[in-house]
Amino acid sequence: MQHAVMPRVRIRVARQSWRAVQQQARTVLRRTLVIGAALVGIGVAASGARIHSFATEARSRPSVVGPGVIESLIDTTPVPITTTVAWQKVTEIVTTHALLHDRTVWRRMHFDDWDRISPSLRERGIRAMIAANAHVLDGPRRWAAMSTYDWDAVPQPVRALAYLRMVWYWTEAERVGEDFGWHPGDLAPTIAAIVMAESWFEHRAINENAWGRDLGLAQCSDHCRRTLTEMAAAGEMPFLLEEEQYYNPWFATRIATLWFNRELRRAGGDIEIAIRAYHRGMDAALDQKGDVYLAGVLDKRARYILNHGAPGSWALLVREVLAYGSSSAGKS
Repeated sequence: MQHAVMPRVRIRVARQSWRAVQQQARTVLRRTLVIGAALVGIGVAASGARIHSFATEARSRPSVVGPGVIESLIDTTPVPITTTVAWQKVTEIVTTHALLHDRTVWRRMHFDDWDRISPSLRERGIRAMIAANAHVLDGPRRWAAMSTYDWDAVPQPVRALAYLRMVWYWTEAERVGEDFGWHPGDLAPTIAAIVMAESWFEHRAINENAWGRDLGLAQCSDHCRRTLTEMAAAGEMPFLLEEEQYYNPWFATRIATLWFNRELRRAGGDIEIAIRAYHRGMDAALDQKGDVYLAGVLDKRARYILNHGAPGSWALLVREVLAYGSSSAGKS
């Protein structure tokens, strides 16, 4: 009997101890939850205080650059301009900053487009444009190394002055007019005016007509190209060009010079007949179209090449380019 009673006593004591442990655990858990909730509340309150402080304190806000500061760095004043696209004038609005610095704007403007700009702004823009492209005025070594695509990136006003210097160089190098007692330098303005009349200094100019295509600065016709090929085959010309090369200004200005010299010889040294024949051919040189062409070339020679009463932009271009040196002849 004693052995049967003792286990029941131990079991009862064990059950009582387990209940006490459970009760104590519940008490501890309740206290822990209360403390945890309090800590969470404190954390949320503190976080909320920080967010409120961040959102409301002026010193924590990022500074914003006002429009006045931007405009002081870049002149955004609008300027109405014209550009030349496929021989057509297009009106645009650009900022003053773009007119003075944007090369893509310069490439769309011919020198007569600059005449529409106010004198002070025009002078600043043209000077900046020349300074950015002055390397193309360096001379024969530079020109010989440049491709047609290189010239595509040069604004037309700067190209024009570079092409004129090429004409002077080739006129001297080919000794144009010496057979008739002319000094080559005296004939260079005439050849330059012909190039201007033919292509307006657009080296990729193409004129399609009933007789074929006239190409490049010199506007060398199908007949011109065939004749030059024959001259090269006969040893009368030291080079032969592929068609694509007629668009290269370095070659094209030489072609213009050689072709004028050819017509001058056929005209017996008569400059005006040679001018007519350059465009009309010797057989039609004296017709009415020859009259009109001669008058146009002589006008361009006086106004632009010799700079007698030239428009403001052209006169400024000539004056600024002269600052980089005189004729390119003899430069390397």
